[in-house]
Amino acid sequence: MDAALLWAAPAYKGESLWKRDKEELVSDIAIDLSPASSTYNELLVVNGDLVLTSDADPNGTNNILQDIIQRLRSFMGEWFLDTSFGTPWFQELLIKGARQVDIDSALQTVIINTPGVAILTAYKSTVNFDRRTVSVTFSALTTTGSVDYTLTAGASS
Repeated sequence: MDAALLWAAPAYKGESLWKRDKEELVSDIAIDLSPASSTYNELLVVNGDLVLTSDADPNGTNNILQDIIQRLRSFMGEWFLDTSFGTPWFQELLIKGARQVDIDSALQTVIINTPGVAILTAYKSTVNFDRRTVSVTFSALTTTGSVDYTLTAGASS
């Protein structure tokens, strides 16, 4: 392996997985973000080839949406290289006495602080404290266009 090849950790904050003297070699692997697809939320494969995020959408909006989703689905503290990465599920959200306003504030902060997100244009959440679930639908204006997504998280029913 070339000694100039450096591992830059999982892509985060718009960085690629591999870099050589600041030259991008590989992007993230794309996730199928089309809800109508039978492979929704799975790795995106076209003609037997994994699709990279830079190939998935010429406008690059999938890169930013995928980054938002990755942050929302990650538990703060689980990535050993940056324990501030992710959503404070255990620290603030999945605690006894959590209030919906605090949950909304934390989730909105994660979305807005994602690199490439300019503004959160719409946000709606539903929290079911009895079933311990949360559903979030949001729209955001990014540096490359707008993105929409619905995330449902919580205990299995």
